[in-house]
Amino acid sequence: MYRIPFTRVPGQLVPAVPAPAAAERLALRGQLEASQWWPAEVLAQLQQAQLEALCEHIWEQVPWYRDRLAEAGWAPGRPMTLECYRRLPILRREEAMAAGEALRARALPEGHGEVSAGSTSGSTGRSLRYWVSELARRIGSAFHLHIYCLAGWDFSRDLASILVDKQGVAAAPEGRTYPDWGPCLADLYPSGRHHFLAAMTDIDDQLDWLQRRRPAYLQTYPSNLVALLEHAEAGGGCRWTSCRGSPPWANRCRRRCASGYGGISAGRCSMSIPPPRWG
Repeated sequence: MYRIPFTRVPGQLVPAVPAPAAAERLALRGQLEASQWWPAEVLAQLQQAQLEALCEHIWEQVPWYRDRLAEAGWAPGRPMTLECYRRLPILRREEAMAAGEALRARALPEGHGEVSAGSTSGSTGRSLRYWVSELARRIGSAFHLHIYCLAGWDFSRDLASILVDKQGVAAAPEGRTYPDWGPCLADLYPSGRHHFLAAMTDIDDQLDWLQRRRPAYLQTYPSNLVALLEHAEAGGGCRWTSCRGSPPWANRCRRRCASGYGGISAGRCSMSIPPPRWG
């Protein structure tokens, strides 16, 4: 699929000269595209270097982690070996909730930008508060763009999302419709509309909403997709579905789609099912 981004220089169409923020996102996406084909040993070396830089930072800025790092056998200036890494205990939700602000870095390196707070969906009944830097959001947006590109989605078509509605703006029966696919694309490429519905909506109402919106693509959680597939007529649905969630749910979705809804796209949590037959 051929895509030329928006240009900020009149008359300079090919190659386009995107706005700075868009150009940064394209550059990050280019690194993701290139690095996914690198040898495993090269990726492991780079991951180790990044992990050591992270550990140096949290040793100084997140005292809560110092004992854990020390117990694992690491200290500033030492390599973070695989053995040392495996000795680090997994941070459990209960621990993170109890620690609260103690997990927040006292300061960030220059260039990370402003920090904002957020919270998880609370789907388990326990919402977890977190903090994210501007840089982390920009990198996350590049990953989002990369996933869309890997899936081979046609940005000009309509996208539907049935996800947690943290802002309370996408309640049934209508949800909310945006003019484009969101920040990761808005300043880069033209895109279709983005229809958004709260994931807590009853499954029958979700199917009714999809029938009325008729999107080309749907992204939702694997558990929700299973429920949709079980309630939908055989062969109905959207051609590409991006699943968010835990591997067990993702595996169940793969089995469900492979048995009755077409082929699975290898290597990604995206599923190819027959084109929409909206009736």
